[in-house]
Amino acid sequence: RISNEVASGSAKKRKLAGELFKSPLKLKKTHTSASEIFGEGAKRIRYTDSKSGGVIEVVSKKDGTASVLELIVPEKFRGKGIGKLLQKQVMEDFPNMGGQVSSKAAAKTAYDLGRRPPNNPNATLDDVFKIIDKQSSVNLVIKNYKPKKGFNNMDELSEALSKKEWQS
Repeated sequence: RISNEVASGSAKKRKLAGELFKSPLKLKKTHTSASEIFGEGAKRIRYTDSKSGGVIEVVSKKDGTASVLELIVPEKFRGKGIGKLLQKQVMEDFPNMGGQVSSKAAAKTAYDLGRRPPNNPNATLDDVFKIIDKQSSVNLVIKNYKPKKGFNNMDELSEALSKKEWQS
């Protein structure tokens, strides 16, 4: 057993973080309208963990989908599973969730939670990393993600037409 005098520096911080997160996150949820940016009925929902200061913000739309806008975990709490717990909470609240991921650490967490590229639901984690290397980010969604039926741009429309997704 190490005394308090000996347990200093990063060992002391790890111990503190370990104690801090034995219990579930203590989340505060706030809602604001996002209709002016994302369309009628859209809301920004921000989850803030009062223990770590970790934050995840999503936009939810009328069609039931939700996208991650921001995920931040303060540096001293990284690697402790805070980001994963924040994402899990959002996935419980919004089972139709996705979002753009640009770091490999965030991609691994999202992948471990079952999120995959929408056009490749059987992608391996290595496939996801290769997409990040090539494109700097990747969209990862829950496997049963059901986007709205409309198209956001000509590329999406063209792709849907080529796959005959527009037929009912």
